[in-house]
Amino acid sequence: MLYKTVTTHLRKMAIIKKILNELLALLTIFNLFYFDLFSSMPDLELNLIILFLAMMGIVILMEYFEFKKRNSDPFVYLRTNNDQYSQITRFIFGGLVISGTIVCSLMTDININFLFLVFVIGISTFTRGFFPVKTTKIKLVNPALVIDHLGKNYTLKMNSISGIKITENEIVFNLEPNQKHTVGFLALSETDIIKIKDILKLPIEK
Repeated sequence: MLYKTVTTHLRKMAIIKKILNELLALLTIFNLFYFDLFSSMPDLELNLIILFLAMMGIVILMEYFEFKKRNSDPFVYLRTNNDQYSQITRFIFGGLVISGTIVCSLMTDININFLFLVFVIGISTFTRGFFPVKTTKIKLVNPALVIDHLGKNYTLKMNSISGIKITENEIVFNLEPNQKHTVGFLALSETDIIKIKDILKLPIEK
């Protein structure tokens, strides 16, 4: 139990650190661009703003098409704890950036164009939070079950699976003879459980 708690906490911190680093990198790059180029070349400023908006639009479209792909993919996509934290963190940091730029525009003299770029970063991050992140994949490739979970691939022979136990946090495959394979750190919904049941056609204990 202690190991799971510590591991979950470390994964949570790693996700937050990654998103913070991405935001800081973007802010640093645009800060340098603004003071080195934008202030002396107004036309370039406008072009770069347009380019930046286009890039943010592409990022959101990529998230959308990835979401659509998952719905039509033969794999069953499942959410892990990491995915859940990542999605929530996008909402939190996106909201903070949006709020921060609004406050700065009202209370400081920072150039409005620079604030607008930061505001778009916040909108993009917040919008990406609406697309569910699911990284664990399960696919039935007769006569085996292929599992891609937390960067590792597993293959279980279907004739060796005698039953399955599912909770919100894990899937336990009962294997013959007297063995188990656990897919943990999950955040499953009722819909996920139904999908797993449909693809496997095996007795499932909830």
